[in-house]
Amino acid sequence: QRDIQDYDAALKTANYLINASIKYYGINHPKTGFAYIARARYYTDIMIPDLAKKDLDKAYEIYNQNKNDSDLKNNLLTSYMNYYETIEQPYQKMKYLEELISSGVSQEFKTKELGKVYSKMKNVKKAEEYYTQYFEIIKDQQNNKESLFKYHVLLAEMYQETKNLDAYNTEINKAEEILSNIGDRKNELEILLNNVKIQYFIDMKQFNCALSTLERNEELISKYGKEYQKKNIIQYYIDYFREQKDIKKFNKFLITE
Repeated sequence: QRDIQDYDAALKTANYLINASIKYYGINHPKTGFAYIARARYYTDIMIPDLAKKDLDKAYEIYNQNKNDSDLKNNLLTSYMNYYETIEQPYQKMKYLEELISSGVSQEFKTKELGKVYSKMKNVKKAEEYYTQYFEIIKDQQNNKESLFKYHVLLAEMYQETKNLDAYNTEINKAEEILSNIGDRKNELEILLNNVKIQYFIDMKQFNCALSTLERNEELISKYGKEYQKKNIIQYYIDYFREQKDIKKFNKFLITE
């Protein structure tokens, strides 16, 4: 309930910022562009892509009137990237990532995001190349357990999608080992790991494991997750009952979605 209230408050705040910025600065002011970006990110998080894209395109129109504003440009490019990642269009994401890289970003950001894009493109060789560079950057950083955990989860997801099951199991084991030594946010991070496991279990038709992991994630999301993750869990249930050929339950979750 608190998470829903937080998201309601975020939408109200974004709407207020848009209206206030238009009133005091004008429709084409950079502050108005930032306000539209804030609302677009909200819509991206709760997976309403049509409204997110509408606000991003509005912010882009404002940027065209303020092309010297590098902060607005970089925020807009990053938001487009997140949008296309969310709707799983890696080629479109690459377009904005390349433009952002040309504007100057850290090597850590560059290598991680390029690895993610090539992974979704199923170009494992290029993805591994950039993920290796990313690992070299983060491996010796202080307090890097969460970054290393997410690195192994990203690799596990790539190997799961490309059916390299030995490599998948290796990365899952590494992620689980790191997770066992994490204190803060452990439950939130387990949700990310479980998402990869659920898809693996469904693909391998290990339905008992898939269902128990789904139920575990449903519990974690209700206590520690974000509102948008509740939509993710519905998608996994849809995939699960489709593969199970349980039409009644499949239709139930399809209607919920």
